[in-house]
Amino acid sequence: MSTTTADTPSKSTGGFMLQAISSFAISLLGLMIGIISLPVDPWIRGFLAVTALFLVSSTITISKVVRDREEATVVYRRIDQARLEKVLADYDPLREVSFAGPAGPPMGPHPVGPPPQSR
Repeated sequence: MSTTTADTPSKSTGGFMLQAISSFAISLLGLMIGIISLPVDPWIRGFLAVTALFLVSSTITISKVVRDREEATVVYRRIDQARLEKVLADYDPLREVSFAGPAGPPMGPHPVGPPPQSR
């Protein structure tokens, strides 16, 4: 089976994973510090904190949905590729072909020389 670079899953490095986790943690920490230090009533701080957490969880959910849809299309492409390879493997253009029609006798080798003449 031939594979292309689009079909192979990409592996993220440890450095990229560390950068993604640390940037997420720093931004979430900054948001919480900002909400806590606001000069507003506690119920407004609570509302903003709950809304921020809901936003974070929704972001994680939508990234998972996008990833799952992408993985599903890769699976469908692999299934289609396997079907195509099976069809191509079953097709043999050099297989013996009969030239006789359904109503006529099978044709044998042609005689060498002129055809017989009728009297």
